[in-house]
Amino acid sequence: MTSLAGKVVVVTGASRGIGRALAGAYARRGATVALLARDEVQLHGVASELAGEGARCGSFRCDVTSDADCAAAIDGVRARFGGIDVLVSNAGVTLLSPVAALPLDELRDVLDVNLLGPLRLLKLVLPEMLDRRSGQIVVITSVAAARGLPGLGGYAATKAALHTLIDALRAEVDGRGVDVLEVAPGKTTTDILASSRGPGAGHRPLDRLQPTMTAEFVAERVARASERGTRRLTLGLGARLIALAERVSPALTDRLAARAMSR
Repeated sequence: MTSLAGKVVVVTGASRGIGRALAGAYARRGATVALLARDEVQLHGVASELAGEGARCGSFRCDVTSDADCAAAIDGVRARFGGIDVLVSNAGVTLLSPVAALPLDELRDVLDVNLLGPLRLLKLVLPEMLDRRSGQIVVITSVAAARGLPGLGGYAATKAALHTLIDALRAEVDGRGVDVLEVAPGKTTTDILASSRGPGAGHRPLDRLQPTMTAEFVAERVARASERGTRRLTLGLGARLIALAERVSPALTDRLAARAMSR
């Protein structure tokens, strides 16, 4: 994919944070953007803002944990804009808890959003992409997918599961005209912690480990990688260092992570 101009791009979690910034980044490249999220008021606000900047866009209410919502949203996008060229699965929720204190009901809920949500949507759009041998799946995971950190074990498990799922998908569609891009951002300035789950909700466990990126920086890098057909993108110096340290010496990374979290 060399140009996003005229492409129909679906972005989940588009009412705020990285999702909102992604919608803007794709729109600035000439894409038609379909914004999906649960909060209809915020969603309409983002759509109005983009339309005011000249973007072709539309908003579609969607709870990614609902089969019916996902199907209705994708049907709505097709009815309004036609075939879907790019699916950007960004919607996610954070779970903050030590492993021994993980509330299983909340872990199931977070797994439903972070893993099953992207799966529900790609199952709806992938067949048409394979039929026409053209399309792209973009999935936002996390640096936590490569390295579970204290207080983020449950969240990391959901993102690690998504990472392995996307690896398998990439191999399954190889040579069939569909690109698969995984993006693993480090700590980003968003309000995702406001909706975090678990007994550690409201804490900021990554603050001591890495500097912060803006959502706009992340979105621009993602859109650029989407244009280039990149396979994997790790964003943030801290994220790259954590991933490297895990490969070089997992034991040392354990000690460093525990020390940073205990300060």
